[in-house]
Amino acid sequence: MKEEILNILKMVEEKKITAEDADKLIEALEAEPRVKTKSESEGKYLRIKVDTPTGDKVNLKIPLGIFTFVSKHLPKQARIALEEEDIDIEEIMELIGEGKIGEVLDVETGEGKKVNIWIE
Repeated sequence: MKEEILNILKMVEEKKITAEDADKLIEALEAEPRVKTKSESEGKYLRIKVDTPTGDKVNLKIPLGIFTFVSKHLPKQARIALEEEDIDIEEIMELIGEGKIGEVLDVETGEGKKVNIWIE
């Protein structure tokens, strides 16, 4: 759990989430039973890599527990933005629930943006 809290704090530091969001995530982690689920024992992280034609890069490693919590609380606008990039959160959640390991999504947009998502 210590590593997950450090990841949350890093996301606050990088201004990816607010302090209030971090507080909710940490509370959720502390409330979680520490029994390992199938998805936690088989794949622990969701990796997201984005490369843009302008050279901007994103490389995230998100603990599955945090991703699961955040995905349930995404604002409607965020879901729409993800769908516009051909990213289906519900499908990713199903794959996590099934214990899938490996590539989940590999998309290249018409603008040259590449998005890769996998579970490790």
